[in-house]
Amino acid sequence: MAIDYSGMAFFFTKSERTLRRWENEKPEIFNMMLEQYAEQVKQQSNNTSVVIATVSLKGGVGKSTISDAFGFYMDDSIILNLDLAQPASQVNACPTIDYVDYIENQSVAEIIHELSQKYRYVIIDTPGDPTAEVLEALKYSTKLIIPMTVGKRTRQATESTLHTFFGEGTVLTGVYDVFFLFNAYTDKKKRDEAAALFKEAYEEFKPYAAVKLNPKLGALDASNAISTAEESGKSIFQMVQENRTAYATAAKKMTVLCNQIEEHFKLN
Repeated sequence: MAIDYSGMAFFFTKSERTLRRWENEKPEIFNMMLEQYAEQVKQQSNNTSVVIATVSLKGGVGKSTISDAFGFYMDDSIILNLDLAQPASQVNACPTIDYVDYIENQSVAEIIHELSQKYRYVIIDTPGDPTAEVLEALKYSTKLIIPMTVGKRTRQATESTLHTFFGEGTVLTGVYDVFFLFNAYTDKKKRDEAAALFKEAYEEFKPYAAVKLNPKLGALDASNAISTAEESGKSIFQMVQENRTAYATAAKKMTVLCNQIEEHFKLN
């Protein structure tokens, strides 16, 4: 079968000349890119769904909260929860399935494919470890949300996330739209200082040759209203309809954030 160098060049934002050179000089990288491009073409021919993953090698940064809120915000969405130790289907406001209930019978790839036939958006909520399931999911997710808090340890974990999934030797290839999110901060000055430090570290990060990242940085401050909504098993968007006085401010901030993510991912 003839190789679509032109299509690959557009998909990976590389020149055809570079791809042809890598085919001879870097065959391992080229073959990985070729495999992902073929899978992308196959998926596009089968459906028009979008797979979005929320990832971080750090627990407690709000991956599940953001996954649930964004999933509820977007119409026709479902969450696939890959955290085997923390089932979420009974607490999320957005429709959710827990992979732990399917792990013996279906692979992550099979479930993503199945959900992609039924939903416009498939959102992958991940644990804080680079498990085989997470790596498999990222092969199908070209759009990522990476939450973090302002603390030094969490920023370092975010840097580790980048190096683990997109640094030298990664099995992943392709173009990823990435929305970095400073989440649940209480001090704007500290957030700005943390953001400056993170931007500096990000500029020094060099993705693997077969990976291209398209980043954007956002923020969402801490909110007891959002926590209350989660405890009720409802979205902040549902809660504001029940009590506008108590939840209007939090719902507005979450709406702004979801709008920013939607625009960066070009979903609208």
